[in-house]
Amino acid sequence: MISSQVNPVNHRRQTDGATHGRRRRWWVGLAAVVTGAALLRTTSLPGPPCMFNLVTGYPCLGCGSTRAIRALLRLDVGAALALNPLFVVASVIFAGWLIRKAGRDFGVWPADPGSMEKPVFEGRRWLWPVLVVAMMANWAYLLWRTPS
Repeated sequence: MISSQVNPVNHRRQTDGATHGRRRRWWVGLAAVVTGAALLRTTSLPGPPCMFNLVTGYPCLGCGSTRAIRALLRLDVGAALALNPLFVVASVIFAGWLIRKAGRDFGVWPADPGSMEKPVFEGRRWLWPVLVVAMMANWAYLLWRTPS
């Protein structure tokens, strides 16, 4: 929750140092994401090589993620899903969580007390098997898609 007080002299809201530091981190993080997205969008440099693929000849769970990011930056969702579907779905879920957290940190909407601080798996024991099955299904898809 954001603690703020109105200064009686100039009637401006003054927030505590923790809120100011949290907002500064959001702006620095946003600048880093925008810079990284611009570099990925404008350069044609290849992504880093997959060490798992180099050693075994098989794709890892993350293979295609860099190309999927580039496809998403071009707004080509179909190509991104074809490259690594689990990464795209996880990115959308993470982006939604990040927007929700930023909105609460900036006071756009009120925060549920303690809802963002709870561990993700608390009270959701069913989530582990779902994640494992999703990762294995994604890996099976990547193995099937990779040419022999």
